[in-house]
Amino acid sequence: MPARAAHVPMADMDGQQRALVDAFHILARHDLGARVAGHITLRVGDGFLTHRFGLGFEEITEADLVACHFDLGPRGPAAPVNPTMHIHAQIYLARPDVMAIAHTHGPAVVALSATGADFVACSQMAGIFHDDIGSFDEREMIVLTPQDGAQMARALGSRSAMILKNHGSLVVAGSLQELVLRTVVLEEAADIQLRAMAAGGAHGLGAAAAAQVKRFVLSPALMQHYWDYEIRRLGRTHQQTGEPAHDRVR
Repeated sequence: MPARAAHVPMADMDGQQRALVDAFHILARHDLGARVAGHITLRVGDGFLTHRFGLGFEEITEADLVACHFDLGPRGPAAPVNPTMHIHAQIYLARPDVMAIAHTHGPAVVALSATGADFVACSQMAGIFHDDIGSFDEREMIVLTPQDGAQMARALGSRSAMILKNHGSLVVAGSLQELVLRTVVLEEAADIQLRAMAAGGAHGLGAAAAAQVKRFVLSPALMQHYWDYEIRRLGRTHQQTGEPAHDRVR
């Protein structure tokens, strides 16, 4: 059965619900929703904010947001959440620096993991993951216990991302803006690496070049520019389709 958590009053989160819904929709626009299997969380107090189980990223509105304690116990009236939320809870407990986490099943990341090749930062933007990404061959493909979640947290260590063999990606960050950027870049970087491998080989950035990329791309100002760009793209998409932006009136 899915874990259960509490619905969160919109007024309680001081704008964080809007940013989280935007994050869901941005990743959906990049085809990173994994149907109903993906998840994003945002640390809030002694727990985290996520969405009720059974929805695709593109469907989520503020009314669908729920809150969990780190033990997955509910805050108030219960609502179902993804039963694999132990991954997020255990990472938050192990990493006070982490404010947001995403798990997706991006096809390029899954394909790269299936080759058995290590991730290579062979494109400029991929430099943000230089010496900051690991891999994990899961003992259990579906994490349903705190113990399995803790094992994944230990495997992640202090890194910002992990590629899960035959499964997808796990990305952590200090903000939702950084999380979205990293998740999108990782999928694009995996696709570029696969193309390079098919053409004869993937050669990575040097340490100095990667360090420069990290300083520039991960600066707060540039991450805000990327976030604002993605929000504008969402707005244009809604205008073209005639859909209300994020169903704001729901």
